[in-house]
Amino acid sequence: MDETKYRYKGVDMLELIEQEMVSLWLDGEIEHILKEDEEFVNVITSAIMLERGYWGKYMVVGEA
Repeated sequence: MDETKYRYKGVDMLELIEQEMVSLWLDGEIEHILKEDEEFVNVITSAIMLERGYWGKYMVVGEA
């Protein structure tokens, strides 16, 4: 996979998204978001499924 396609103006967007997600877990905010923001959950799961080749290197990706 060409990981340069995820760069925008020198910023690795997947890296940035991953850092933001980790931050949500660390400060406990994710618990509220997962319960209250259905659109957020849909966007994240759709993005993971669209790029499952990339994310599959780091976690199990499947359909439930």
